[in-house]
Amino acid sequence: VERVALLLVDESTGELVPANWSNRLDKSEVRVPRSIARRALTERAAVITANAVLDARFGSGSVQASQVRAALCVPLMADQDRALGVLYVDSLTASAPFGESDAALCMAFGGLAAVSIAKAHFAAIAHREELVRINFERFFAPGVAATIASAAGGDMPGGERRAGTVL
Repeated sequence: VERVALLLVDESTGELVPANWSNRLDKSEVRVPRSIARRALTERAAVITANAVLDARFGSGSVQASQVRAALCVPLMADQDRALGVLYVDSLTASAPFGESDAALCMAFGGLAAVSIAKAHFAAIAHREELVRINFERFFAPGVAATIASAAGGDMPGGERRAGTVL
């Protein structure tokens, strides 16, 4: 492997965004061919090609421009229905393609990465919700603050009728 890249799905746009990469050939950013990455996402399986330039599945300009030879791309699955991104590895000079054992190793590593990414995402959401709840507790009783914080998500302000006593 000469180049590796981790791309994550942007939840607002659905596009793949580079999160990290490494390039043994030089220090330039690794440009992942979108046709290979999208195929891994849609098929929810590893995509292996011995020579991406000659592979009929990938006729895009990005494959031609980067002169990718052997490539392997695996989806990072949060669960059976939702992919967080892809892990992409390639070689520009390899004469031997990646094999099934290489794909299994990348799928295992991708699974570990997906669990870590999902865990970090849930931790960030929990932290944000905690901050919202704490801010509401400055003005409301803890029970009311928890109710408001759990409902805050773009819903229109509303209310409910309750009997109350004011002193």
